[in-house]
Amino acid sequence: MKNLTGRQIKIKIILPAVIIFLTGLVLVIAGTFYMQSRHLNQDVLAVLDSTERLYRSHLDSDMQMMEGALLYIKDDKRVQQAWLNKDRHLLYELCRKNFASLQQNQRITHLYFTDLDKKVFLRVHNPNKFGDTLDRYTTNEALRTQKRSVGVEFGIHHNFTLRNVHPWFIDGKMVGFVEMGEEIDHLLPHVADLLGAQVFATFDKSLLSREKWEKGIRLYGHDTRWDILEHSVVIGKTMEKVPADLDPYLNRQGDTEGDLFSVEDGTIEYLGGYVELHDVSNKKVGKLVVIKDVTQNRNEVLRYVFFIFIGGVTLFVVVIFIVVTYVNVISGRLDYYHRQLKDAAYIDSLTGIGNRRYLIDRSKMFFIEKQTGVTFLLDIDLFKNVNDQYGHDHGDEVLKRFSTEIENFVRQGDIFARFGGEEFAVLLPGCQLDIALVKAEKIRQAIEALKIDSPLGLIEITVSIGVYENKAGDSLKTVMKRADLALYQAKENGRNRIEVYQPTLENS
Repeated sequence: MKNLTGRQIKIKIILPAVIIFLTGLVLVIAGTFYMQSRHLNQDVLAVLDSTERLYRSHLDSDMQMMEGALLYIKDDKRVQQAWLNKDRHLLYELCRKNFASLQQNQRITHLYFTDLDKKVFLRVHNPNKFGDTLDRYTTNEALRTQKRSVGVEFGIHHNFTLRNVHPWFIDGKMVGFVEMGEEIDHLLPHVADLLGAQVFATFDKSLLSREKWEKGIRLYGHDTRWDILEHSVVIGKTMEKVPADLDPYLNRQGDTEGDLFSVEDGTIEYLGGYVELHDVSNKKVGKLVVIKDVTQNRNEVLRYVFFIFIGGVTLFVVVIFIVVTYVNVISGRLDYYHRQLKDAAYIDSLTGIGNRRYLIDRSKMFFIEKQTGVTFLLDIDLFKNVNDQYGHDHGDEVLKRFSTEIENFVRQGDIFARFGGEEFAVLLPGCQLDIALVKAEKIRQAIEALKIDSPLGLIEITVSIGVYENKAGDSLKTVMKRADLALYQAKENGRNRIEVYQPTLENS
């Protein structure tokens, strides 16, 4: 402990406490959000499952209602006779009131009488249109099996309809078909009310004709967003104003089973998912997009998290205040002594500039931040001859005068240190190579012009400089190695010169 500064003691005590507190707080908050999100996701998945079951249940219920109505119409002797006589007007009059009642009370929208060749003899819901052929799956199945065929499918105007097609037998002979249908968009409000959600029915545009669809709009009063969505069209919805952020999800195609999404509409947040829509042939034709308002749930969690945060911070502040007060008493004394020791550890005792340790520590942040710049490695040429000829005392004087001269060219923020022996390093953060080379040349000229007195005469020296342009991601080891290769090249090429690192030096 005696080797630590007061600041380090604070860090070693307070920082772990902060980390533990923040980690615990983050874990509690994250856990709360995770559990709430998981609960909401499960709730929405349950809503989607219930939507599908309710949708199927309503379809089954409506099929049963149609079944009774169809049997009543088929077994009516007057209706049978009118059909056999091919009396379209009488057939219409006999069915008109019954159909109007079904239309008003049971939401039946279609009632057809069709010949064995699948040509429409009478549309009770549109008596002026007849003679066209119904080449549909349900009709074809009823003809093939001579049994009733039920399911949902598109009509000629792309209205998605629940159809119940009965082969019609009179006196044991199959004479045609009676078909009843209802558009399914009326199911959406019932499903939405029961589940407390909003429901949108969308169809895949690639399966539709815009011309037929828009004709159906005029006939049946559909709500559509044909021009807004690229891939889908909305046939029904339980929400007047559609959230703008919902469009990408209404437009979604492909497999969406189990997918959930979140959208916002002002201050309201919705969580939603999908129920696939298939027609009677089990072909995927669209989706029910279901969204549930989860704003209140989110707000409750935020309030809970806020109280946790305030309570945790209050307790933490009290504990930290006590700890800091105690640590300050100890750390104040240690900081003074440590600063003195630290300064001494970083200074080269001969030249008074930074030493190798200073270079390593000062450059750490430079390389962590991946700064660019230029590195010089300088070496006094033939320095051994100076020591041999003039003595080590004068050699030391040369080193001091040399470092003083270099300091004249070092900017505030540059890193200048004695790397070892007669080698010196300069790191120039943010400096461009061309500017650095100008500075290197000025240094070379200044050292060449340097004259140092001695009893044996003036001492003249020169310097070789290796230059490396730092790259983002370099380490101190890398830049020093490459600057040293360039320095070696300067020595090889005659000394008293500047060489810039080239990649080819790595293999030479």
